[in-house]
Amino acid sequence: MEALHLIEINQKLSPVLAEEAKDWEDKRIKARILASRPERRKEALKLLEEVAAKEALSPDDEFLQAQLYDDSQWPKAHMKLQYLLGATPPPAHGPYLVQIIQGLIKQREFSEAPHWLNQLEKLYPNAIETLALRAQLLKEQSGVAQAEEFLTQRSKDKDAPLVLIAGKTERKRRSIYA
Repeated sequence: MEALHLIEINQKLSPVLAEEAKDWEDKRIKARILASRPERRKEALKLLEEVAAKEALSPDDEFLQAQLYDDSQWPKAHMKLQYLLGATPPPAHGPYLVQIIQGLIKQREFSEAPHWLNQLEKLYPNAIETLALRAQLLKEQSGVAQAEEFLTQRSKDKDAPLVLIAGKTERKRRSIYA
């Protein structure tokens, strides 16, 4: 937490009539640092809300705010993620799509999740996160057998991520020695 200490020193050493923008930038930085500490995430969210009340947040700050809302205020996180998905071009959507899909699955809101998952699959069809989210959604909607079948089929693809192939090999090894 040395970084927090440096920000506090910077704030104390700044002239009394320091630019207000600098204060907001310090709050942004402090929020990012606090967000990395599970016990300080609420404090980080409060700082971002203060900054947002005075000026527009950057997309990175908006995304951090959505992640912090996701802890306990899913409707706000959901709305913020939908905004980010509409306001940014598709190549940048990856992290936002992963976050919204994870949140929807966690909240058991399965009707909307496939829409976003289909978009993620178009952008990153062979990314392990994409495959894991599809398997997780299948597991929640249809059971473990469906998720395992999906992963088994995908592990046979010529462009399958190595981790899937390794998992299939490990399952075979276990069944042989069981």
